Amino acid sequence: MIKLAIFDHDGLMVNSELVVYRALSDIFKQHNHDFTWEYFTEHIGMSVHESLRLFYKDFPLGISFDEFYSLRNSVVSNYLEKDLQLMPGLISLLKTIKRLGIKIAISTSGKRDYIKKNLAKFGIGDYFGTIVCIEDVIRGKPYPDLVLKCLEKTQIQAEHAIMFEDAPHGIEAANKAGVFSIAIPTKGMNLNKFKHAKLIVPDLKTINALFTSLKIP
Repeated sequence: MIKLAIFDHDGLMVNSELVVYRALSDIFKQHNHDFTWEYFTEHIGMSVHESLRLFYKDFPLGISFDEFYSLRNSVVSNYLEKDLQLMPGLISLLKTIKRLGIKIAISTSGKRDYIKKNLAKFGIGDYFGTIVCIEDVIRGKPYPDLVLKCLEKTQIQAEHAIMFEDAPHGIEAANKAGVFSIAIPTKGMNLNKFKHAKLIVPDLKTINALFTSLKIP
């Protein structure tokens, strides 16, 4: 029996992965680096700081890491303000899950201020009874800490929870926590990377159709 549905945030609920990629690509292009989508998707699901450390090493800009971090935040913030959107089917899925009496939570490598800002922007904060962010744990995905903290806060056992994820790191975290993992892969990612997901679906609309037709208790 499903009692808890856990959502990742970036790339699953909002199109932030694509928006952030465009921002970073523009930064690196100015320094004659070809920052490809394929390279970027290899690091989806990691914490921002971890991924930026790798980008900084692989694509030298001739500035300090702190300067790069500040530049990235400034440019990404502008892009997100203009281009951030909810992923198609999210609202319908949230309504369906809520109607079924299933608790809804967020487990994300993002920071709390950022997550709360987005929830407020789109008016969807009331759907989520629990929000677990990177500040709440020592280790981010692919470690299971974020998911385990979510289970702890909701007081629901792993076998009664499912988790929606767009990245392999998140699938690994869910599996390690003993939670049923459902992958909605970010477009362009190698599907072989999701071979350990319990279920793979193309989009949130498909998940909503499954919940509606099967009337999952």
